[in-house]
Amino acid sequence: MQEKRFYRWIYRNKTVVIVVFVLVIGFVLIKLVNPPVVTRDEDYYAQMFNFSVINEDFYYVWQPYFNQIYLPDSSVIYGVEGESRFTINGLGYRGSLIDNKEEEFRILTIGGSVTESLYLDDFETWPYLIMDKLGMTEDGREVIVMNVGQSRHTTRDYIFEMKHLTESYDPNLVIFLIGANDMMLKMSIREAWRPFDEDSYDYNRTFYYIPGEGELLPWKSNLKTRWPVALGKSLVEMRLERKNSESIIYPPELDIVLSDYEKNLNRLIEISKEKNVSVLFVTQPYLWKKGMSEVEDSALWISTDFNGRFYSTESMIESMDKFNSKMLDVCSENPDVYCLDLEKEVEKSLGFFYDDLHLNERGSEFVAEQIAGYIGENFLGFW
Repeated sequence: MQEKRFYRWIYRNKTVVIVVFVLVIGFVLIKLVNPPVVTRDEDYYAQMFNFSVINEDFYYVWQPYFNQIYLPDSSVIYGVEGESRFTINGLGYRGSLIDNKEEEFRILTIGGSVTESLYLDDFETWPYLIMDKLGMTEDGREVIVMNVGQSRHTTRDYIFEMKHLTESYDPNLVIFLIGANDMMLKMSIREAWRPFDEDSYDYNRTFYYIPGEGELLPWKSNLKTRWPVALGKSLVEMRLERKNSESIIYPPELDIVLSDYEKNLNRLIEISKEKNVSVLFVTQPYLWKKGMSEVEDSALWISTDFNGRFYSTESMIESMDKFNSKMLDVCSENPDVYCLDLEKEVEKSLGFFYDDLHLNERGSEFVAEQIAGYIGENFLGFW
């Protein structure tokens, strides 16, 4: 009986059914023939209904439309309070969608976890705040900052991101706040470290999606558990392990690593010239200092080789300063490259950091002010 009623309804409303059918088929055919370029409206509805629209010609560092809400414990993540939303838009980055290049000044931020800003809300990250502070250029172009920072990435990954993401996002400027991960790669694996070979590097570890290969590393988007899984222990446990550890090790020889770092920075500059994109290198700020208070010292954990041994604060300062100095040397040899020595500007206190390197809300605000101010003073069309 119900089946007869259904067919009777179809017959009575056949015109509506045919129209809907044609529209659905037409939409599917359009998507098959023309890989989608995500619009702002599409992104809104995709976020709402949690479906993915992937341009199969794009490289993606992050899974499009991923989102996660955190409730950071301010007694552990110092200076970060309230709900924090981590959102990746339909084009695979954290930030507002690009739309029309002629009406926009696009900034791409590439880096590790300090750029990623995992526990800061979308509107509290320093890349977003740069966009908010710059607003528009003098000729009326909207500033849009596209954040693809991802923890554990090094200059080895940034080279491939620079190669491929500049084609997808067509930025005017790329900002690199980097150095710590290149340093820690050597200090964590020590003798297992090898110089970078661009031709043989498995850059599947760099991207979530590669054209022709599909989704390579879907686990990269699982931020619900990535922090403890990536390190094997929670932030609290790592801090306690450092506090209770009696195993202090000396840093490895860094000359060959610094040479590799210099080579990679120059390679990024070379690619930027090929892509006709401006580059801004930014030195890595940090919390480490002589005479740290007991509370400040208890916030540290990154000075580990991940084998239960730790480096002294003095060793971390000396090592990070060498990488920052190497960046400044590269900048001095390339006068057409923009460079900001941010490390000397950021106060070394828990008012700005929640651990060795990562910025809290106030630190993120300050860094955004410094970088936005530098851009405003050094780029034509601002202020």
